[in-house]
Amino acid sequence: MPTGLHIHRAGQHVTLSKALLVAGFLANIAMAFFSWQLSRTSQRAVDLANRPYIGLEGIGVHVDEDARRIDFNAMEKNFGTIPGGDFDLGWTVTSNGKTLPSDGAGTKPDTLFPGQGAVLAASMKGPYYQRILTGQDVIEFQVRATYTGPDGHYSDCVKARFVPEARAVENLGPCELT
Repeated sequence: MPTGLHIHRAGQHVTLSKALLVAGFLANIAMAFFSWQLSRTSQRAVDLANRPYIGLEGIGVHVDEDARRIDFNAMEKNFGTIPGGDFDLGWTVTSNGKTLPSDGAGTKPDTLFPGQGAVLAASMKGPYYQRILTGQDVIEFQVRATYTGPDGHYSDCVKARFVPEARAVENLGPCELT
């Protein structure tokens, strides 16, 4: 006695159980492919979540009118979940497009742990003080950080400008590392 449902068409004799077997096999291949894709996507999400994300937290400004001095402090922070190694932090400070000498004093550890920050500091006084506060001299910053993580080497670069009226620094967005 024949097994399965038989389908008869012009010159064809196919057993439905064989057709279901082939369809099931193809469905298993498709499911394996989609499972593999899902696994790759999940691993990439874990990799992106578990890495250092070091970036500019802000640039603080303190105006000391008695000493006629303006202090700037650029604060970088690791917003990620793991440490950033080979950490290097630097900045360029310009006045009307001309680079000012800056020793970049501050804290710069070799490794920046999650939640940890690093600071660059500079002071401007003397003849610069009044020109900066009146807007005659435009002070701009380019803060750069490079570091390593599990997937390789990363970098961050941000441009900013001092706004005398607000006595604050505005973020101008990303910049190219030089």
